[in-house]
Amino acid sequence: MTTFDALGFDPAPGELSRIEAIAQRYRRAGDQLRYARDAMAEPQTWRGEASEAFARRVDTLRADLDTAAWSMSRAATALTDWHADLGELQRQARELELAARAARDHGASDELDASRDAARRLAQQHDDAAHRIAGLLRRASVADDLDRYWVPRDLSRGAASADPVAVALSNAIAEECGT
Repeated sequence: MTTFDALGFDPAPGELSRIEAIAQRYRRAGDQLRYARDAMAEPQTWRGEASEAFARRVDTLRADLDTAAWSMSRAATALTDWHADLGELQRQARELELAARAARDHGASDELDASRDAARRLAQQHDDAAHRIAGLLRRASVADDLDRYWVPRDLSRGAASADPVAVALSNAIAEECGT
């Protein structure tokens, strides 16, 4: 783990392994939702009015499962994109730290200042990318009309939310991004 003593701050914080693990969880959740949706496509052997009513409810649930699976997949993709972006930003941060250390060790204050300025610009790129990914996660969230299946809560704040997936994903990405 790199310490950023010459720059004075980490311009690209975040744990790549945690982001990858979260993306994999959402990808697996999407796969499980698709599996459940597909399992409901099995033909029914019973007939009658109850069978028809049941079939209508199953069709609605299958559509909702499809929407939820899509949301999970979009979230996983957004997190995978963030993982790649953050990896590159962290590589650049390590290079800037090395340049700043060399400048500091050689008493080159102009070069040290230039490295610190570049690190501040990199930190802004990090924040911009984090906000972009957080926006993608919010857009990937499950449609509001699916809230009939659960009572969502943002437990970190104790407040009710109409969109538990967006809250969970936004909280996860905010935690990973350091925002």
